Amino acid sequence: MKVIKPLRLGILTRVFEHGREPFLVATVFACFPFDEPKALFTEQALWKMMTEELGPGAALDVGLPKPRGELLVDGHAYAPDGAPQPAVSVEVAIASVKKTLWVCGNRRWELLGMSMPEPFVTMPVDWAHAFGGEGFAQNPLGKGFVAVTGADGKKHTPLPNVEYPDKRIQSKGDRPPPASFRTIDYTWPQRMKKLGTYDKTWLERESPGFARDIDLEAFNAAPDDQRITGFFQGDETFTVVNMHPTEKRLEGRLPGLAARVFATVRKTTNEEEGDELREISMRADTVHLFPHRKAGIVTFRGLLRIAEDDAADVRNILIAAERVGEPRSREHYEQVLAARLDRERGGLLALRDKDLLPDLARYAGDDPYLDEMMGKLEREGLLEQNLYRKALKNHEERVQKAIALGFDPADLVGPAPTPPTKPTVDPSEVAEVVEAAKKDDILQEEELERARKSSEEQARALCEKNGLDYDEVVKKAEEEGGGPPQFSADREIERVRAAVAEARAAGLPMPALEAMANDPRFERRLRDNERALFEMYRRFVHQLPGVKVSDEALAKARGEVFLAALAEPEATVAERDFSGADLRGADLSNKDLRFAFLEKANLEGANLEGANLEGAVLGRANLKGANLSRTRLVSANLGHCDLTEATLDGADLTHATLDSAKLDKTRLLGVRLEGTTFESAVVRGASLAGASMDKCIFRDVTFDETSFAGADSSSTVFIECSLFQTSFENATMKTTAFFGCKADGLVFRGAKADNVRFVHECSMQNAVFAGASLKSANLRDAHMPGADLEAADLEGADLSGANLEGARIDRANMRESRLVRTNLTGAQLTSVNLLGSIMQKARVQGANFRGSNLFRADLAYVVGDDQTTFSGAYIDQVRVIRRQT
Repeated sequence: MKVIKPLRLGILTRVFEHGREPFLVATVFACFPFDEPKALFTEQALWKMMTEELGPGAALDVGLPKPRGELLVDGHAYAPDGAPQPAVSVEVAIASVKKTLWVCGNRRWELLGMSMPEPFVTMPVDWAHAFGGEGFAQNPLGKGFVAVTGADGKKHTPLPNVEYPDKRIQSKGDRPPPASFRTIDYTWPQRMKKLGTYDKTWLERESPGFARDIDLEAFNAAPDDQRITGFFQGDETFTVVNMHPTEKRLEGRLPGLAARVFATVRKTTNEEEGDELREISMRADTVHLFPHRKAGIVTFRGLLRIAEDDAADVRNILIAAERVGEPRSREHYEQVLAARLDRERGGLLALRDKDLLPDLARYAGDDPYLDEMMGKLEREGLLEQNLYRKALKNHEERVQKAIALGFDPADLVGPAPTPPTKPTVDPSEVAEVVEAAKKDDILQEEELERARKSSEEQARALCEKNGLDYDEVVKKAEEEGGGPPQFSADREIERVRAAVAEARAAGLPMPALEAMANDPRFERRLRDNERALFEMYRRFVHQLPGVKVSDEALAKARGEVFLAALAEPEATVAERDFSGADLRGADLSNKDLRFAFLEKANLEGANLEGANLEGAVLGRANLKGANLSRTRLVSANLGHCDLTEATLDGADLTHATLDSAKLDKTRLLGVRLEGTTFESAVVRGASLAGASMDKCIFRDVTFDETSFAGADSSSTVFIECSLFQTSFENATMKTTAFFGCKADGLVFRGAKADNVRFVHECSMQNAVFAGASLKSANLRDAHMPGADLEAADLEGADLSGANLEGARIDRANMRESRLVRTNLTGAQLTSVNLLGSIMQKARVQGANFRGSNLFRADLAYVVGDDQTTFSGAYIDQVRVIRRQT
């Protein structure tokens, strides 16, 4: 079920059965500050507050329907002005509820009666401080019912701190009603007695739902005197007295909201197919106040009759809120739903709360989640930074073209774009900002095109002035284009200084130019620009136009210069241009080739064993059959290179780039690939046995018939990769994730793949997982007909919705696994441990469970036939519910 909601509303969905009919309960939370009730906190802030207030594991709401509204208050009593008092009264009031409690300091029974209450500043108004204690069913958490052992080792009977003013304890035999504003536990008799009768009749006719005679007020959690007739309107005023540390009396108003909820539900009639949008009627049934925080929550709830007991027929649910008495049209919500489901714009629109909240519903102040989100926008300025980088790249390309033509860039190119200012984007306006940015991008492209034409006109004029043919100059520049940046900081500095010297010699003082020539900031800026250009080239050479080498003679010459440089003791090849160098068969073993620029170099059959190529540029290089064993290629760029039948055993490719590289039948035994990118690479029939691939990202890579046997790919991600007959035999793959991969014939035999994830319709027909450890694995909706999972360890794994038709799962451990709606038609599951597994609605026609352990397994609504066999299986305490006809 997809949830579409504003940031400032919380949602909880739950299905419950009554009379063997399933109902979806939609519960919506609106968290507001007392001081500004028309503002709302984000859902993340709400849950953070609840964790702090209620403690880990405690529930704000159980998501079941309440037949009448109620008030809950979590908080403390505070002595006025912070001066210790022996007792104070606390009071809450809203609608028809007005309740006062008497709160005193600690006291106990003594020989002559009860002690005087100790003065206090703050006291929790909870069940632990009300009358009760061990053995007192109505409040086993309280005090006063039984004696306890104190810190001094002696027995004494503490008395309750919180009582009703007119029902205070007077003698040891008194049993006053427990007093609090908080939630009553389900297991206490006040609620338990209303849950109905659970007997043989229930088991046969109503199980697993609630009993037919249930009193729905069992779902009301507040004490009886905090309930109202009917429900809240949503704009009631309220008061709270002596429950804030500095303000004696708090007055406020609810936000004045009405919830709207729509569910897209699959039609279930035989006559009609498709989906329909149904509105769920919502009512405000709970007001929950936290006075010391000056914050509250209004809870809205509604029911929808559905067909499936797990809400599988509910496609999505949309929640919204409106001002009371100001409803929006159904058509409005239909349009919002369609827009939010749009693949291109839906993600951006998720931040636009104004579609689903009234205009006056502002973000509440002091919201930690909102502060964090806005902080990221301000710190990162991702949108502005992306636009700036694109403009800067276009500017640099124009600078390079001017230099290639032999002209001063200042004559042809305008100033560089200015960095973005601090962003001030409202989260709800992100979609509009992006749309505007797209329009600005188009305008910028048009402006750049106009600038290009203007630059071309100026360049043509300069060429004509100098007797050059512009078209011939451009043609030559394009033929010899690409390659490392030609910009040189030293050359530019020398050019400026030469211009100053010429001016002086001519008796023409140029103070501005002289100041620039002597300004260390000018030199530093030029060197920073040079460094940035070289870094951009090194990192993105595979995305830039490829270098062009005009003839073989130049390639051979560059190769000879390269080898000669290596022969010189003090010489270096770092950041020197050897693009296209012919180095076929060269022996470069153990050489220092760090940061060498070898774009499109021909290194076919070369020996690079043990060489250091850290940061080197090998984009589009020919490395067919080359030996790169034990080579250091950290942060090297091998994008678009050809490594067919090359050997990289033991090579270190940490953070290297192999995007669009070709690695057919390449050996990479024991290679290190941590943080390496392989986007759109082709790796067929290669061997990466024993490779270390921690935190790699493989996107759109072809790994067909490749071996990762014994490799460690922990925390690595495979996105839309082709893994046909790829082997991960005995590999370590903990928390590895596969998104939308085509992996028919995949081999995971003996793999250590606990917590592995196969999501977004991964196809693994006839895959082999025999003997693999797949504890807590996610195989939901995986396509695995004919798969072999014999003796695999799938304890706690989730295979819900997976297609395992005809699979072999004999002797597997599937203890406490989830197989909800799994297709096990014709599957072999002999001697399988299915203890405590959940197999609701699984299809088991023709499945063989012979000799399996199904102790306490849940087989509710499974679909079998006369070919399904449980011969010799242990089926004690199996849960079976037959479908109603």
